[in-house]
Amino acid sequence: MPLNEEDFFQKIFEQSATASMIVGPSRTFLALNAAMRAFLGHEAEELIGKHFADILHPDDRFLIQNGFDRLIHDTADGLCLESRYIRKNGQITQRMLHISPVRDACGELQYFFSQLICIGEPASPKKHGLIDAFGLASADEFVGKADLDICQRDVALGEFTLNQVNDSLFLIDQHARFHYANDAACRALNYSRAELLGMGIADIDPDWPAARWPECFDHIRSHGSNKIETRHRTKDGRIFPVEVSARYFEYRGRGYNVTLVRDITERKHTEELLHKREQEFRALVENSPDTIVRYDRECRRMYVNPALTRITGTPAHEMLGKTPVEFELNYNETVEYQHAIQQVLRSGVKQETELFVHSPDGKTSCLQIQLMPELAPDGQVVSVLAVGRDITALKESEMRLRTLVENLPDFIARFDLQGRHTYVNPSVAKAYGHSPQYFIGKTLHELQLDPDGQLGKQIKETIRLGAPHTIEDRRTTPEGERLFEIRFIPKKNGCGSTIGVLAIGRDITERKHADELLRKREQEFRTLAENLPDLVVRYDRDCRRTYVNPAYEQETGIPARQSMNKMPDAKWRTGISGEEFNATLCKVMETRIPAQIFLRGVKADLQTADYAFHVVAECNPDGEVTGALAIGKNVTVLKETQRRLEESQLLLRQLAAHNETAREDERRHLSREIHDELGQCLSALRMGMSVLEFQYNEDHASSQAIIQRMITLVDSTIRIARKLVTWLRPSALDMGIVPALEWLVEEFNRGHRGIRCMLRVVEEDIDLDEKRATEIFRITQESLTNISRHADATEVQIALKRKESHYLLEVRDNGKGFNSLLQKKQSFGLIGVRERVLMLEGEVEISSMPDQGTIIRVGIPIHKKLRDS
Repeated sequence: MPLNEEDFFQKIFEQSATASMIVGPSRTFLALNAAMRAFLGHEAEELIGKHFADILHPDDRFLIQNGFDRLIHDTADGLCLESRYIRKNGQITQRMLHISPVRDACGELQYFFSQLICIGEPASPKKHGLIDAFGLASADEFVGKADLDICQRDVALGEFTLNQVNDSLFLIDQHARFHYANDAACRALNYSRAELLGMGIADIDPDWPAARWPECFDHIRSHGSNKIETRHRTKDGRIFPVEVSARYFEYRGRGYNVTLVRDITERKHTEELLHKREQEFRALVENSPDTIVRYDRECRRMYVNPALTRITGTPAHEMLGKTPVEFELNYNETVEYQHAIQQVLRSGVKQETELFVHSPDGKTSCLQIQLMPELAPDGQVVSVLAVGRDITALKESEMRLRTLVENLPDFIARFDLQGRHTYVNPSVAKAYGHSPQYFIGKTLHELQLDPDGQLGKQIKETIRLGAPHTIEDRRTTPEGERLFEIRFIPKKNGCGSTIGVLAIGRDITERKHADELLRKREQEFRTLAENLPDLVVRYDRDCRRTYVNPAYEQETGIPARQSMNKMPDAKWRTGISGEEFNATLCKVMETRIPAQIFLRGVKADLQTADYAFHVVAECNPDGEVTGALAIGKNVTVLKETQRRLEESQLLLRQLAAHNETAREDERRHLSREIHDELGQCLSALRMGMSVLEFQYNEDHASSQAIIQRMITLVDSTIRIARKLVTWLRPSALDMGIVPALEWLVEEFNRGHRGIRCMLRVVEEDIDLDEKRATEIFRITQESLTNISRHADATEVQIALKRKESHYLLEVRDNGKGFNSLLQKKQSFGLIGVRERVLMLEGEVEISSMPDQGTIIRVGIPIHKKLRDS
């Protein structure tokens, strides 16, 4: 049965000895012939639908991707590129890749037909008489046929066609003599056709003497074809590199080679230039402290430099070929980062973003990433280069600056290019009675804070000029009409372009008023610090006062002239010693770490007041510490509020202790009532049932069954009553804490077969009052309950001993543990343990780590009467 056209082409494709494949416009495999599957070591099902880049060496992905993109956007008939391929067994092999686009009648790309040809080795022999499927054979696959009946017209047409080929074409016999040369060969070598037909290979190729030809001819005859790179010499002696593709055929009993010669001078120059640029690129990026990553059009990593592997601790081969979403590298906001890369690929516009990366030692680094498009010669974006700079130190400085900004009384706001707020500090929010978030994204006009539009004009002017300037503006605030000095500062990016405006507003109402007084009364103007309500004191390296503000004089009643150039222990009226204050100042100046000092002093009116001083080191422009600055606030009201809160907490704790005592008393009472009253009634009822059972003989079978069921029910009720009595208050607790704990361990072991619980009491004679014994029992009971519910433990150890003035209880398990630093607030069991310990004026320590179990240590002070005895 004859094959249809589709089956015919499929048969040719599958039988071809050249490794061939069909790749879709999205660079995914559509079909692979047997030779290609054998070369890669994969079955067709393993590769169909996969991306072509998956079989490429990472360093060659950019080159091949660029080649495919050129064929998509250009009208070229095909490309020939060298690249490396990764086989299934991990072996890396280099091949020449021939890519030919197949388009429909409208010129739309349908797919790519691609072949892999050995480099420096003869190509695999083809089936005689077969050309590549779909008419896509490259020029080096040309085959002459000896049995064709060619008419004169066809010969002329064939010769005309061969002369239109841009590459040189020769017909060579077994003696290395030329029998035909096309026009391109004549032009390339500067010989006439008549001259060439009287010449041979040795006349134009300095690397191929006549003696080498027989061996080469036999090789081509046995293998069918061959491809090499060599050199040709023109008539005037110029030598240039060429690529020679030879094909053997026989005509009327004689063997010939048809040879296609391509001038590869430009290609060699391009390869050398590309190699040089690649070496320069690698020398730069391999030694760059910045992280450098290259992404292809599918956002897959094509290259990562050593700086990124050092920061992340991840080998390069694990990152290559994967997108940021597929392999996160511990980035935050990975989806947004990949979206930014896609934006650059689509728009060709550089973008900037920030990412946080975690190093193997747990350190978090902040990278400022520049996403830059890489363009093909036709201007199309073919890849994206991401250059990241570590700005962790800068971020830390920004955090310190932000802390300072958010504690300044000045108004600070930041605006974008449209005049919308992107940040306001707490002073602005507090002044207008809104949260900082209320301002974000709104203009001054939308907030009705710029009725005359002057501030909006100043923001636009700052953006236009790109230079800072200062104005004075009178504004109406909730505190009344105030005069502000507002400085507008342009915020610029790394390229020098303005991306926003920073506005710093300072209330200069008082200063302006002081200026007016200065002009009227000719008095010296005082600095802003002297109008602060807080106490401000500056110290030199010897801890001597060099400045005190009026607030300090007003609070202490000590004139500034008596305070200057003296150490804190002079004219000192506080509850803390001057030596201790000096030691804190020296430590701050030595370590440059701010410190807090809380002290109680006597004010000028002889009233006692509490103060909180914040002490920081002061440095000169060279970074040397020149002294310390102490800023103090009167926190008397806050301290009093704190004292009352502590008293309230103490009362609440005492109430909780009272409630717990009442609860235990109630449990004891209920236990006794159930045991004495209910227990006796149930016992009497049981005895009555037994008498009835005895009185009724076997003749009353129905009555016997009813009585038996009633006896069973009474027995069950008695057991429930006993369990309830034990649950309310174990009787072992009346015999002392040690018997009670022994009973608790036995009950735990009986009810939890998979957990082994052990009790170790160092001193048998442990005498505790009833309250402490009950609380220790309940703490142990709660701990065992938590272990059975959450720990997944197999062993529990309980220890009770006396150490000096405390009884120490330790409950240790080998369960899964938890991060005690991240303990949830809803851990009511542990909260109950802490509250019970606090009611006994004791201490509790709960230590745990994931997969390392949990240890609860409780220290209960011994009652004073017991301690004295």
